[in-house]
Amino acid sequence: MNQKLLESSAYLSNIPVMAMSFLLPLYSMELGFTALETTGFFAIVYLSVFLSKIMAGNVCDKTGCKNVLCWGLLLNAFAYVSLAFSQTAVSLYFAQAQKGVAVSLVSVSTHAVISGNQKESFAVMQAKVSNARGKGELTGVLICWLLLSAVAFIESWKYLLLIGAVLSCYSAVMVQKRMVETKPYSTIFSVPLPGKLTRLFLVQTVFSSASGLIEVILILYLANVFSLQTTDMALLLLAPAAVLVFTAPSLGRAVELLGEWRCFKTGCIGSAFVLCVIPLLKSSLWFAVFWTLYNLFASLSNLAFLSILSLNSEENIRGRISGRLMASRSLGNFMGAVISGIAFQYFGFTTPFYLAAALFAFTLFKMRNIRKGSDVFIGFSEKFERRPS
Repeated sequence: MNQKLLESSAYLSNIPVMAMSFLLPLYSMELGFTALETTGFFAIVYLSVFLSKIMAGNVCDKTGCKNVLCWGLLLNAFAYVSLAFSQTAVSLYFAQAQKGVAVSLVSVSTHAVISGNQKESFAVMQAKVSNARGKGELTGVLICWLLLSAVAFIESWKYLLLIGAVLSCYSAVMVQKRMVETKPYSTIFSVPLPGKLTRLFLVQTVFSSASGLIEVILILYLANVFSLQTTDMALLLLAPAAVLVFTAPSLGRAVELLGEWRCFKTGCIGSAFVLCVIPLLKSSLWFAVFWTLYNLFASLSNLAFLSILSLNSEENIRGRISGRLMASRSLGNFMGAVISGIAFQYFGFTTPFYLAAALFAFTLFKMRNIRKGSDVFIGFSEKFERRPS
């Protein structure tokens, strides 16, 4: 029951997300914002997520994941409404900050619920949620396209976000009514986090910086390098996104079949290689092919990493572990967004791709050192390891 609720809430609450990430940079370009200012709209989300996720993890352990997920979905709806009626840069930054806190509450509680389920491997369950989220985002792109063909840009933006707000509220009601709490409420905050996990959190920060470097400048890169129109960019990115959505369950099964460490290595090496190739491409079609490969490799390594952390999480502090993991990811995304904007504006369009490739290589190097260290981790063998009962 809980797994189905997580998938349905991921589908419904994320319907506007992909369309927003595509339309917001274009809207910023129309208003004459620089690349650094445009990436700031994304950076503020990452910063607010970072500042709130540690708190979200503690609250999960204190009050239960179900309540935190409901609050996150309701705040997500409020953020959509704020974005729909924002007309200035200040109001957009404020609405994006609200969105960041909502993302914190939803993602941390979802991660903690999945980590507490013993029926399936973490990678398989997380892949199912990612699949549902991706389907929701693709549905939102279709709705956005229909709206743009019927009404003006501003009205389309507003209607899409209001639809997302209604569906987020509906998800919150369903979670409150039907979700079964996965663990008893914990009042123990004095239990320290295992020291060995700190190194995994640091790796997550670097790993997320690599992803953040690329995601926030992608639209700007396509517009400047290939001189594509809005509809052409939408089609170019929609196909790779669809491939990733429908292959997500297969990636989860691959981690279960081949082992976390092997999949993490493959994903990092593949991501770094593809990112070095992309700046050399002169055709937008070849860009779509290699962008799809990059997303597949990055998703594989991400699932493997999250599975390793889940295998090494203790039951009574799982919410706090999830919170610190997500905070580390958000800090990395924030750093990546800031660095990407500076690199894109002052050092050229291709610089963020090479920087991201270097960070993927560095991430693999650090994980290799952790694997060879004295601390014992589950999930670093060449085959799949289930959590001990």
